[in-house]
Amino acid sequence: MDSDISNHALQGFSESLQQFRRDEVIIKEGEKTDNHIYLLHKGSVGIYRLVENNEILIDKIDAGNFFGEIEIFSGGARLGTVRALTDDVVTYRFLITDPSNVSMPDELDQLLFRRLSRDLRDYSNRYIKSEACINRLLDEKDGSLENAALLIRAIEKVLDSISRSSSFSKSEIQIVSSLRKMMDKYISRKMPQINYRLEACESGNFRSMYEENLIPEDLVKILLGN
Repeated sequence: MDSDISNHALQGFSESLQQFRRDEVIIKEGEKTDNHIYLLHKGSVGIYRLVENNEILIDKIDAGNFFGEIEIFSGGARLGTVRALTDDVVTYRFLITDPSNVSMPDELDQLLFRRLSRDLRDYSNRYIKSEACINRLLDEKDGSLENAALLIRAIEKVLDSISRSSSFSKSEIQIVSSLRKMMDKYISRKMPQINYRLEACESGNFRSMYEENLIPEDLVKILLGN
């Protein structure tokens, strides 16, 4: 695959031309940035990142695009490895000593600008998706804590009902009371997030659970106070 970049735009840059075969490394992750960006004129390259010592393909770039531009503008070592995916990769290597004053033909300047704009858009999209994912996980965690608080409150209500019942012996009631105290102590010391929600737990929550048919009939009177 060749790029649509005109030959006129590339005139005068023959010394910058490089050729690579399949699997050859063009940029190595972690190496010091040499102030060069690359224009992929022919072929395709893959962008790889090390994840737990395994090299993972994270992007594929076809002819007509720049690569290696992020580190030029952000500084630091190379963020990933770029490797040729085809046998006919041709690149042009441009030295940029001052990112604020890129000296290239207008056609290439515009191409680089579009590439940087895509980088910014992709970063923004990943950030938004990450934020949405984090918020979803936090909501799920909060919902799980609320459900756990309701379950513990239900157990407490059942134990309180047993403690007041005349159907059990004194020793059995003492055991139930001890179990109730143990629960309270453990939750207050070891489960502060649950303890906080227990304090705000309302009986109305049990009514909605009843309406959803989530409460066994045997517990309705105890939990709803009917």
